[in-house]
Amino acid sequence: MIKRIFPLLILTIILSSCNREFDKLLKSDDFGTKLAKAYEYYEAEDYYKAQTLFEQVRPFYRGTEELEKIYFYYAYTQYKQNKYILSSYYFKDFTKNYSSSKFAEESTYMAAYSNYMMSPNARLEQASSLKAVDGFQLFINSYPNSDRVSKCNILIDELRAKMENKAISTADLYYKLSEYQAATHSYKNVLKDYPDTRSAEEIRLKIIQASFELANNSVDTKKEGRLEETIKEYKEFLDRHPESTLKADAEEIYTSAIKKLKDLKNS
Repeated sequence: MIKRIFPLLILTIILSSCNREFDKLLKSDDFGTKLAKAYEYYEAEDYYKAQTLFEQVRPFYRGTEELEKIYFYYAYTQYKQNKYILSSYYFKDFTKNYSSSKFAEESTYMAAYSNYMMSPNARLEQASSLKAVDGFQLFINSYPNSDRVSKCNILIDELRAKMENKAISTADLYYKLSEYQAATHSYKNVLKDYPDTRSAEEIRLKIIQASFELANNSVDTKKEGRLEETIKEYKEFLDRHPESTLKADAEEIYTSAIKKLKDLKNS
């Protein structure tokens, strides 16, 4: 039992001593020592203590060349603690204030990458994903010869796929809720926003289905125009995907729309 307690006691004493040293630093007016210890804490991966000391010395070094490095490391302490909103803000602010810095390229990338780290799964709102895409595109435009460009393109493709899936899921939800007009509009927006989508055939079939259901559930005065819209969407599908395996499904809806339109006009 004593053998187990002794190492824990030693560790407690060491930690207590370290905390006392840090507390003493916080109260000190020796900003040179504070800065040196901030870098030491950073290298030792004690990012909280590094962040705290960088915050204290920043005002003292305002107007000096050292502030550039301090600010860059300070942004990284936020990132290393998974504070991605703050790290994105500070990296972006760094590039704004130090556009010619040797750290500017990395900071521009990290501003975007911080948003990438906040990107949720495809079921959730994708605001962070969109910010990350915009950030990576800004990086590519600003540093076209950078080694990071290929990585940016890979991450952009990943994020756009996630955003596309979210957009399709939203449109599908509208359809399930019988909000057919909103569903039709949302499906069309997917095709507009993601023209290279591999799901184009399925989405155009869903547009036909949603358009037909909208016509079926409309008042008589709007049915004719909406059935004609369904027929138009079918022709668009056929023109775009003449060899589609979904052609039979689309044609079945088209045939029903033609019949209903004929009956409506005869009545």
